[in-house]
Amino acid sequence: MKTFLDKYGNKVELSFSDHAFDEPAKHVLIICQYEGKWLLTQHKMRGQNFPVERWKQGKRLKIQHIGK
Repeated sequence: MKTFLDKYGNKVELSFSDHAFDEPAKHVLIICQYEGKWLLTQHKMRGQNFPVERWKQGKRLKIQHIGK
């Protein structure tokens, strides 16, 4: 697990392991590559970003791998 502060001073804990945290995730960062290039979204104010899914009470996040 990696722990660091973002540019606003918020603590970020990053893990690629299953069940690494005691609490369920509230945000999921989705990092994708397609044909060797990063998949980004365009935000009006922030520019290019990796897609982020915000978890809402009662909502299930579906994460799947789409291969060639």
